[in-house]
Amino acid sequence: MMEDLHGHPRLGIRVMLAARLRRLPDSERVEPPRRLRSNFIDGIEELRVRI
Repeated sequence: MMEDLHGHPRLGIRVMLAARLRRLPDSERVEPPRRLRSNFIDGIEELRVRI
């Protein structure tokens, strides 16, 4: 499936996170995500969760 998402990194990350949440439904976010912002990247750098 990942080969279908080539060129769409945000969509790929969403799909992977959704799959992980289905496998670990009791996980919860511990704190807000730390974002990485630069001229090239605007995304989540760290996302702490409790399993």
